[in-house]
Amino acid sequence: GSGAGRGLYATAASVVANDCDFSNCTEFGIYATGSAIVHAPDTASGIMTIAGAAVHGVLAEGKAQVDVTGAIISGAGTNAIDAREGSLIYAASANLSGAGGKAISATNNAKVIADGANATSAGGTNAISCFSGGEVSIINGTAGSAGTTFAVTDASIIKSNGTTGTYSQLANAATEDGTIYADSTLGVELTIATGVITITSSYHIVDTEGDAATDDLD
Repeated sequence: GSGAGRGLYATAASVVANDCDFSNCTEFGIYATGSAIVHAPDTASGIMTIAGAAVHGVLAEGKAQVDVTGAIISGAGTNAIDAREGSLIYAASANLSGAGGKAISATNNAKVIADGANATSAGGTNAISCFSGGEVSIINGTAGSAGTTFAVTDASIIKSNGTTGTYSQLANAATEDGTIYADSTLGVELTIATGVITITSSYHIVDTEGDAATDDLD
């Protein structure tokens, strides 16, 4: 819990930790490894909070999976979220702020899904960094830092729709065979009209016709 070396440590196990406070840990707020599965999203009764972790707010490696959807992860000494070695971290709509390093780091074929998240770093060169096959999606999110917002190398991928306010930087931030999908149509909302939508990109939010409770596509 709060003030421990590791607020939550999971290895080769499945853990549910709703509405917890893993703040001021001397290492990591959450550390998952060995194909562990940690389910710790925001719920109706409270929000997962990880503030002031000395190293990383959340570290996942060894093909672990961590869900911190909607969490508040602030003031980490290095990275707010660090995914490695084929791991997967869900951090949609999370508030990732004030990290001394990066808001999000994905390396060695790891993936971070942070659509709608706020990803800002206090001291890092990059708010989001990917290398060695890492992938980050931050569609409809925001990102910023003192340096380049995104950095991508070694066949890695970042997906954004340019809502960060640094869209002009994105095309220049990919190096060494990395790719940034900076498509302004990603995440654009489409409304069903008589059972039809017109797809313009690989990712959309779909609304019902007339805000009906349910709707169908033909």
